[in-house]
Amino acid sequence: MNLKNLSKEVSAAFYKKGDGLLKKNATRELEEVEKGKYIAFVDDGPDSYDVMLSMDKNFEITDHSCDCEEKYFFCGHKVAVALHLKDRGKSSADSVAKKIRAKKVDELRQFIDGISEDNLKDWLYTIVKANKEVNHLLKSHFDKKIAELDENAIFEKSQSMAKAIMGKAKYYDASQVTKIINLWQPYHMEIIEEVMIDPIDPVKYKIMLYLLSVIDDYKMWARKSTNKLDKYEQLLLEKVSLKTYELDEDKRSKFISLLVDTYNRNIFRYDVFLIPILAHLSHIDQNASHRIINEIISKLTANSLAKKLSDLMAALDEAGSLKTYIHLFNVLFAEPEYNVKLIKKLIQYGYSYEAEKMCNTCIKVNRNIDYNRVYHEILVDIYKENNDDIAYYDQLKLLAPLTLDYAQYKAYMDYEKDDKQRKAFDVTIERKLSNQFGQLEYGAFIFQKLADNGDYNTMFHHISASYPVEYYYPYIEELYNYDKELLLEKLIYMKYANYTFRTFKPEDVKLWNAIMDKYYTKKKIQDKINKTKSFTLLDVYIKAYLAEEIQ
Repeated sequence: MNLKNLSKEVSAAFYKKGDGLLKKNATRELEEVEKGKYIAFVDDGPDSYDVMLSMDKNFEITDHSCDCEEKYFFCGHKVAVALHLKDRGKSSADSVAKKIRAKKVDELRQFIDGISEDNLKDWLYTIVKANKEVNHLLKSHFDKKIAELDENAIFEKSQSMAKAIMGKAKYYDASQVTKIINLWQPYHMEIIEEVMIDPIDPVKYKIMLYLLSVIDDYKMWARKSTNKLDKYEQLLLEKVSLKTYELDEDKRSKFISLLVDTYNRNIFRYDVFLIPILAHLSHIDQNASHRIINEIISKLTANSLAKKLSDLMAALDEAGSLKTYIHLFNVLFAEPEYNVKLIKKLIQYGYSYEAEKMCNTCIKVNRNIDYNRVYHEILVDIYKENNDDIAYYDQLKLLAPLTLDYAQYKAYMDYEKDDKQRKAFDVTIERKLSNQFGQLEYGAFIFQKLADNGDYNTMFHHISASYPVEYYYPYIEELYNYDKELLLEKLIYMKYANYTFRTFKPEDVKLWNAIMDKYYTKKKIQDKINKTKSFTLLDVYIKAYLAEEIQ
């Protein structure tokens, strides 16, 4: 969509409204927030709307938004801002042009006017014949024939335009795809215009699908991944949305049903069909729009169902209407990523009771309790928000063995007054920790639990090559006060193990050195090394290494 051709590319009704708003000076606080990106307020009766337009250097509108009901269309508010920008640019350009004309006549124009018509035509013919891209541009601009709605013609003409840019190359790069789209757009827009005269005609509808399939086929020939063709498809479907709005009610309803069916059958990049479908929802009553969304959900194929539902949720969310339809979605078996998205959206919209039910449903059907962790976490948040202490601590009791989060463990133990329940809970936690992999993963939990219980003997037992220093570093002061000789012995053994097996990270070694420097003199460390008799036959070399390290 180009600023210069706005009147031809947007709905006549929206253009008329935007022009009227322009004449009322309804656009205010227009600001260029970054190069080519403009924001403004448009006053429309008692309401005011936020509008954003982005343009490139060729005045091509690359992005737009408005918070009115017609947000999917290029609405009257967007038209008002676009016309305001056009007028502002025109007045600035006129001013400059007048100054230039005052100094001299345009030399290029004067030069062209001096060439005879025949000579100019001959020269133009030579240039156009030699350059296929210029050939297509010339025909697109001057050939006003109605586009032929024939699959072969669409394929051949689209391919011919693409070949004009690609030549004999099999793949195209990012700069070439932009040129291909620029050649395609006038022709493809004509096809959309013709189709949308009667889009429920099976032949015309099939032509629209075929056009999109032609574009889809070119995606595989990109030299590097690019989303430009995806955006081009969206542009064509936005045109479809505009034309849908101009159909009578009966045709519009039947056409939307066709689009819903196409979306459900997963044809091409199926999500682009949501553009006209969702745009239509804002123009019908709530019951009818609920039926459409429900039909989409109920007829989606099982293949990649979670992704399709997630995409539908994302599209509705972007349109600002997900809250209206969120209760039509349901959780799926063994699809935690989708389920969590849905449940969190329910909570966001204030439907915590429904979110709680869905969490419990998922927990009930999952056989592996570890998969339920995320649902227990959500339930903990729900009950905490609702100040439901009993349910909150019941969930903590289930969640803590899955997360081994010490704060959760401590919170439950502080809350539970029944010694029998506390002991059973502690046994569950210890059983989880008893697995060797679990010990490594949850070392911080183990040391914190031992520290709280004052069990320093067991803490010393756990200080070995199995654990990173960061797990027991917070308790060094307490360990030093409990048995400083044993602590030094442990640190020396650790440095020995690292020298022999290289099992520790550099940051572990730095922490050991920091501990030794803080609590022990070099003489004390050296004496301890010399008294140690448990090293291997290599102890002479190891002791020499350790002695050298402490110098």
